[in-house]
Amino acid sequence: MRGLPVYHEWDAGAYEDSILGSKADKPAWIDANITDASKKPEVTALLAGWDLYDHGWVFRGGNKDLYYYLCQIGDYGMHRPPAFDYLSPLNPEDPRGYYGE
Repeated sequence: MRGLPVYHEWDAGAYEDSILGSKADKPAWIDANITDASKKPEVTALLAGWDLYDHGWVFRGGNKDLYYYLCQIGDYGMHRPPAFDYLSPLNPEDPRGYYGE
């Protein structure tokens, strides 16, 4: 998502935590990548249950609509979450799409 792989915690076949790197500051990422500060609550709600790391996002539950959209499960692929429109275009200099420090 936004240039980073997405991981999901499963009962079997789990990923290795070491591939994720350090936990990143999700609120700072939102602040650095949002186009309109008044839309921060919508973007924060979009990412509820998602943790950001240096090398990926981990879905731990919460906003299943976003997970289903990204995985194209059912007809969710036809329903882009509106909050995506409040994120700035990806930073081509950074594979995470991050514009912050």
